[in-house]
Amino acid sequence: MKKITIWLLALGLAGAVWQPLLAHGDEKHDKKDTAEHVAETTEHAHAPAGTAAEEVAAHAEEMSVEGRARWDDFPTLHPLVVHWPVVLLPLALLLQLINLVYRKEGLDVAVLLALLGGFAGAWVAGRYVHPHTHGLSEQARWVLEQHELWADWTVWLSLAALLVQAAVFFLPRYARMLGFVVALLLAGASWSVVEAGHYGSQLVHVEGVGAKGAFLETDDDH
Repeated sequence: MKKITIWLLALGLAGAVWQPLLAHGDEKHDKKDTAEHVAETTEHAHAPAGTAAEEVAAHAEEMSVEGRARWDDFPTLHPLVVHWPVVLLPLALLLQLINLVYRKEGLDVAVLLALLGGFAGAWVAGRYVHPHTHGLSEQARWVLEQHELWADWTVWLSLAALLVQAAVFFLPRYARMLGFVVALLLAGASWSVVEAGHYGSQLVHVEGVGAKGAFLETDDDH
């Protein structure tokens, strides 16, 4: 059982790291010439001054059609960091449910590590790489508020679950009861991260916020 736990945790960590890198790696796309690529990339070049769209447009001519983007080519690192809580919090919930049934040595540690990674990812995504916006429509602002609300729930529920899971090591007599509390908190955190992801996707793909830096402010404005 210990080996299974290690493999599950390793797969979860690998998914969090590689998912953003492999999201489109094997897809076949129609190739476009460089001029057309630059034209598409700069479609937000006339966005209000002070938005990240201007910086993205400035990088467009430096990138080849199939080139791998550098870190500073992204208008924000938020979409890359959020993969950690998206993968690790549901993984922690799965491990905790297995733990409640089998109570095998090592599962408590695996849950704690997955929880720690999920909470850290949610905290960094929401507090340090969450971009500021500029010139949003009323509808887009509402969607952003919902996204941030569920993101906050994800942070606080995962933090609560992390603290209760840590208490298991100091209060082994109450491990079973605390385990059920952790499972409930993780279920809430997993639901919250799904809702936050839904509104985040709506914000980008429906409202057009963040795509190629549209409506995002640069770090120089703060």
